[in-house]
Amino acid sequence: CIFYAYISMMVFAIMNILTGICVNNANKAADDDLDLCTEDMLKNDDVVMLRKILAGGRKSTGSLSSLDPDTGGKFTWAQVRVHLGDPKTRACFKKIGLEVWHLRSFFDLLKVGDEEPEVDVDQFIRGCMRLRCNVKNIDLMAALHENREYETRRCKELKRSITEVCALVSELQQSQELRSAVPAIEEGAKHEV
Repeated sequence: CIFYAYISMMVFAIMNILTGICVNNANKAADDDLDLCTEDMLKNDDVVMLRKILAGGRKSTGSLSSLDPDTGGKFTWAQVRVHLGDPKTRACFKKIGLEVWHLRSFFDLLKVGDEEPEVDVDQFIRGCMRLRCNVKNIDLMAALHENREYETRRCKELKRSITEVCALVSELQQSQELRSAVPAIEEGAKHEV
């Protein structure tokens, strides 16, 4: 009876090890396949139509878009938001699995300071496709971006505090110099009298 229990435990342990190896290999293959999946999605009809809508200089409704030909095919979140007013454009994004908050998060991740980022159409679509594959990816990127913003704010506050402390030290030094100068002036006034 003990022998059968031992054999059962060993078989269970070996099966767990083999399962772990298989899962690890499958995860590595999926990571390698992410680039291929992105390239295949970029050839998708919906993505091609979306690229034409965003880069073509016209919305799918036929009215002029806010894309400026002088920017070299680059656009901002405000311009994408104009395109999102068109139901056909929103439908294209939905077909490829992208929601409005994905798009907004993508632009937020690119933002540095107060400057609104400009993105090339192909870079925008490729970046959104990479982020849409796993919710974990966009959550991680958003968390990193929020952390970066927090660190930037803290750095600005620290610089401001250092400037204020330097100003206070300077004022203290000046008042100390005035205090040391007052007795010398009084001493000189006594000698003159």
